[in-house]
Amino acid sequence: MGQVAVTVDYEFDWGGRVDSIYAIEKMTNKVLEILDNNSAKSTFFISTETVMKTKNTILDIYNAGHEIASHGHNHNIQYDLLTKNELEYEIENSKNILEDLISDKVYGFRTPQFRKNLYTEELLLKHKYLYDSSSVNTDFLDRYKKNQNQNGMIKNFSVSSLFGKVPAGLKWINLIGNYIKNDDELKIIYLHLFDLLSMKDIIKLYDKKLISKVVLIFYISRRNSLLKTITDVSVSSSSIYSLMVQDEN
Repeated sequence: MGQVAVTVDYEFDWGGRVDSIYAIEKMTNKVLEILDNNSAKSTFFISTETVMKTKNTILDIYNAGHEIASHGHNHNIQYDLLTKNELEYEIENSKNILEDLISDKVYGFRTPQFRKNLYTEELLLKHKYLYDSSSVNTDFLDRYKKNQNQNGMIKNFSVSSLFGKVPAGLKWINLIGNYIKNDDELKIIYLHLFDLLSMKDIIKLYDKKLISKVVLIFYISRRNSLLKTITDVSVSSSSIYSLMVQDEN
């Protein structure tokens, strides 16, 4: 399969729609155990609005040798619609919070929901990020558009796609198979900790006043165990930053 980077979007439950950390508390250690058993490393893109509630968990991830990167501060907003100043707050503030927490540099960024802003690369460069992973290598338009708002100012690591169409998220791999485009020299896969919860847990957490039935159906859909899927795809996984350094050398 070549080089693989399994990445984790670390955020509040229901894709950041609800201010709760059930999935973080229940699934983080299981993911770390799977990665450790595979001698694999990952990049965790941290939404820093979770930091006050999950500092120790983030430190556990860092101390296990995984890369800590930014997923912005606030998650449940449309980053592509932010003004330049609003976006700068998300990019700068999240980096500062994470670097203060882990006492180390943060090099990577991923826009929530892949909604990359026109000013993203300019501001990442200004605040000394080294790479962006906010695009998906698909032929779709809108937020899954290939090379969206890329201007070559910073190194880009686009998430891979299945059949050139569907983003290579763990949920989609579980449902339709691991058919990543052959021309992706580096296979970048993403997952959310909430994806890994059991159907029973997801139904227990469901609140129809906050979450639509369409979203519920997506999260409970699966072909088999998602923990088995992450076990299968994370073999030989590396962090994005380590692969970038390796490529430069």
